[in-house]
This record gives sequence, structure tokens and C-alpha cells, in this order.
Amino acid sequence: MSEVATDHLNAQQTGAGLTLRFAIDLAVVLGEPGLLDIVGRLATDPSELAARGLADPTLIERIQRHANTRLSGTLPVPRRP
Repeated sequence: MSEVATDHLNAQQTGAGLTLRFAIDLAVVLGEPGLLDIVGRLATDPSELAARGLADPTLIERIQRHANTRLSGTLPVPRRP
């Protein structure tokens, strides 16, 4: 599972970054130091997201907020079917 999270955290992103947000969730749940380090860099350094192909400042801010929220211990809200 950690390899999957690492692959998706480091992959080039397209669209709205949904895969990256799910990878952030997985990384935080797994709690491995290397994964948390990547999420921490994504949360604090916009150039980390730009290096993954994200250019929209609003999207970068949204993903950084998501990463910070998960690192703070807030769990994702389950989706309703």
C-alpha cells in the first residue's frame, strides 16, 4: 500500500488532482514517516505541486489545504451513495 501511495504522491497530475488528494489520505492513514514527509512538503511548498504538473494557483491552494487538514488529524468525511 505504501508503494501505491508513494507512486501517486510523486506522479505527474492531470485534471483536478483528485488522485493526489486520495493518495494524501492514504499516506496519512498509513502513517509511514517517508509518506508523511512527502505530504508535509506538498502541504507547505507550492513548488512541489508545480513540479507534479499543477499550475492553477487555486488548485494548488486547495490541495495544500487538504494536505494540512489531513496532517492535523482531521479524517475525510465519507461520501454518501
